[in-house]
Amino acid sequence: MKTGQMLSIRIYSPQLKKHQTAFVIKDFAKNIKYILNNTNTASARCCVNVSGNAASLIYLIGFGEHNNPLYNYWFNYHSKSINTHELEDLSYQDTVDYLLVDHKNKLREVLRIKNILVDAAPIYVNLAKEMYWTPSEFKQLQNNIMRDFKTYREIWNSIPVNMSA
Repeated sequence: MKTGQMLSIRIYSPQLKKHQTAFVIKDFAKNIKYILNNTNTASARCCVNVSGNAASLIYLIGFGEHNNPLYNYWFNYHSKSINTHELEDLSYQDTVDYLLVDHKNKLREVLRIKNILVDAAPIYVNLAKEMYWTPSEFKQLQNNIMRDFKTYREIWNSIPVNMSA
């Protein structure tokens, strides 16, 4: 995993006695320190996009007054690297844990933030179960979206506020 990226994982919560989806954010120590100083201003947005035969659930989370740094994750239901249970977990989890890892792969902190994917995840799962796409079709969807928006900040700004937390 590269510095500045976010990745979803499925972990077992001993407190809840069940699996849940969490996100790993890997970044430089100075960015993690900034995040930890701005957890009260964390906000997230998500949207479901369909292009051609493919669909994606894009999840963005930002920290601080200007939501910077801004991290993104593209859920691809038909990817071999995603556990489809991750999306199902997000359909019922009230909160999501974020494991903040520095550039040396040292766990610095775990944050717990309200889950805004609770409504979007089941919509995406139901849509994805009715469709099938290849990795190249998904890549084309990503290319189309990034051609239209250019940056993740533009995607963020295009998502209605009611889809954010």
